[in-house]
Amino acid sequence: MSRKYYERLVTSSGVTSKKFESNLGAKILGKFGWKNGEGLGAEGQGMIDCLQIKRREENEGLGSELEKKESSEWENWWADSYNAIAKKLAVSVATTSSGSEDSSDDSSEDEGGGGRTTAIKRADMQKGKLRRIMRQERAASKKSEKK
Repeated sequence: MSRKYYERLVTSSGVTSKKFESNLGAKILGKFGWKNGEGLGAEGQGMIDCLQIKRREENEGLGSELEKKESSEWENWWADSYNAIAKKLAVSVATTSSGSEDSSDDSSEDEGGGGRTTAIKRADMQKGKLRRIMRQERAASKKSEKK
């Protein structure tokens, strides 16, 4: 690819509809049985179009898109944690209210089951800690369900 063509692609959106052809590449693929218009692969099911250059922001390396997807998982961590606990509370309230109809004197047992308070300052930096805490809470709830 010529330097001028590359520079024009970099300054544009990075995608072109112009078909890029290389006699050298066609000769090499022709030795392996490829014909013009076929897809790559043993059964011809692969790519037919040429590879496109994708623009990235300055100072970003390969894999920067993956990093953004992983960080978006932790952007709303507080609401996710709250919703998870709210579901547990809704289930426990429903089970205790159905059980309290039979015996109203055992209300003191329900008051002592306070939850665990966790303060996490920067959850995006403490991904492992939050996962470990959630895993411990799931294990504790599974143990209590088995009993």
